[in-house]
Amino acid sequence: MGKMILGTMILGFGIILTFVPPFFFGPLLIIGGFAMMFRGGFSMTKDAAKATAAGVKVVQNHSREQELARRERELAEREQALAQQPPKPGS
Repeated sequence: MGKMILGTMILGFGIILTFVPPFFFGPLLIIGGFAMMFRGGFSMTKDAAKATAAGVKVVQNHSREQELARRERELAEREQALAQQPPKPGS
C-alpha cells in the first residue's frame, strides 16, 4: 500500500514539474510514479493471493476436522449400540 501512495505522490510531483523549466524532470517522475504504482499494485495482488490461499487452507482443514469428528461420533454410537445389545444364545 505504501508503494501505491508513494507512486501517486511521485506522479503528482511529475505532473507539476512538467510545467517548470527544465521540463525533462516531469516526464521522468511521471514514468517513475507509474512504475512505483504498478509495483505496489503487483505487491498488493500477491499478498491478497497469499491470504486467499491461506484462508482456503484453513477452511479445508476445518472441514476435514469436522468430517473426522462426525465419523468418530458415528463410530462411538455404533460401539455403544453394540455394547447394549444382549448377547446371542449361541455365543
